[in-house]
Amino acid sequence: MPKKKSRSSKKKSSYFWQWFVIAAVSILLYQGLKNYFFSQPTSSKKSITISKKQKKKTPPVPTPTPTPAPVLTPPEAVLPAKWTFASVSPLLPKNAYPDNFQVIPVNGGENALLAYAKIIPGKKPGPDGQTNTLPGIAIFQSAGGKLQPTDLSMEPVRNTFGENIQNKLVGVPQLKQSPFSNREPLYSAKIFLDDPRNLIGLVKLDSGKLSWASLQNAKGGVKPAIFLEGTSETTTRKVRMEKRDGKDYLIIETGTIDLARAHEGYRWQVEAYAWNGNVFVYDPSYRNKKSS
Repeated sequence: MPKKKSRSSKKKSSYFWQWFVIAAVSILLYQGLKNYFFSQPTSSKKSITISKKQKKKTPPVPTPTPTPAPVLTPPEAVLPAKWTFASVSPLLPKNAYPDNFQVIPVNGGENALLAYAKIIPGKKPGPDGQTNTLPGIAIFQSAGGKLQPTDLSMEPVRNTFGENIQNKLVGVPQLKQSPFSNREPLYSAKIFLDDPRNLIGLVKLDSGKLSWASLQNAKGGVKPAIFLEGTSETTTRKVRMEKRDGKDYLIIETGTIDLARAHEGYRWQVEAYAWNGNVFVYDPSYRNKKSS
């Protein structure tokens, strides 16, 4: 008679197969997860390693040295079709005031004489730039289809009247062609002061150069043709231009008063300077000539 298997041996056999199945499933699951999660980091690490190697091989890019911007010479610009502030602003200083400027065409409009105001750093310009600004005058001439500006120097003003007057210059100058500009490129310029008086000067355009016209006095001395016009406490002065006997004159009328004898009024002195094509020369015979 065969022996019957005990319940304990059956139970052990059943537990054995259960653990075997669980172990097999765990191993398969582990292998699958390992292939899924750990395959991609290897390629990423490889790419990172390559990029680091490439980075090491790339030479450092040197920092370029900035080119200093020009201070005195404005950049050139294409000749504008119309003389507007927008068309000439690239040629003007950065502190040029945009709302008020004057243009006088030269050579049939190919070139132009411009009067404008310059904004003083830290100050707010008044209406139309007439206050808290500095005067500027420039000639714009075409060269090879481009414009080249040349500013009129205010250095002669300082040399003639001193720092006290130069520090009072303000606003936009007023330009007008002199009565004899058909023959000579001369322009009358009125420059305003922070003062009851004005500066009146003759500006000369010669061979593309803009400068103050020269004046030769009775003693032969030469100075810029710039004058203070208006009235101070003891002096009043008028500046005008006149044609007489075929000559072009710059007339300076100066009146002085002695405050101690104010009842006697002004004593007037008239000086006449004739333009000879190069300078204004003192003409002592002016008083004896009749007006043409």
